[in-house]
Amino acid sequence: MKNLVPIGRFSKVCQLTITALRLYDELGLLRPAAVDPDTGYRYYSLAQAADAERIRLLRAIEMPLDGIRAVLSATDAAAVRDLLERHRAFLEERAE
Repeated sequence: MKNLVPIGRFSKVCQLTITALRLYDELGLLRPAAVDPDTGYRYYSLAQAADAERIRLLRAIEMPLDGIRAVLSATDAAAVRDLLERHRAFLEERAE
């Protein structure tokens, strides 16, 4: 488990709760880099912090998890922009 951090430390670095990280693992949004086969304990690479930050920011603007999945899997900036624009329009409509 070289160069990996335990879920608790990763949680603090990324400002996501351990519960949220477990949910994101279950949903396939942010899988741990390694899982101890004996204990089930999750370990993350610090390189995963960028995706964790994206998820945290998108949740902060109330994007649903399916929308976040689409943003993370988008292959180009135009697709990401379109997804974010649709979410902005949804938020504006909801606010009215």
